[in-house]
Amino acid sequence: MNKIIFVFCALISFTTCGQKISLDEAVQTALKNNLGIKAAEYQIEYFKELKKTGSDIGKLSATWMHGQYNSIYQDNNLMLTQTIPFPTTLSNQLRLGKEQVIGAQQNLIVQQNSLVYEVKSVYYQLLYQHAVRKL
Repeated sequence: MNKIIFVFCALISFTTCGQKISLDEAVQTALKNNLGIKAAEYQIEYFKELKKTGSDIGKLSATWMHGQYNSIYQDNNLMLTQTIPFPTTLSNQLRLGKEQVIGAQQNLIVQQNSLVYEVKSVYYQLLYQHAVRKL
């Protein structure tokens, strides 16, 4: 609802200033300046970057112990560990990353279509109100 009010106020400000704006210009301006569309584009970039982490197998961890803990002599112990997830987990994480990107792209398309519908609706309502006022 807030988007409709913003678009309506923007269209009123354009028409009251004496400038005529076409439907295509109104749609392009709304698509370019809408924060919801920009947020959806950033969400696509976010999921693309997040997809790269799906194949992360973890870092190598090193632990060094020195001292007298197993005998009367000074002992040294170096322990290297690395967690490697199960192979199906890696493939599922990669597939999840791809699907999240696709979902974010579809969300952007839905938001764009919704915004275009709202702009067209408000634009035609504004034209109708101007025609009624002239009559």
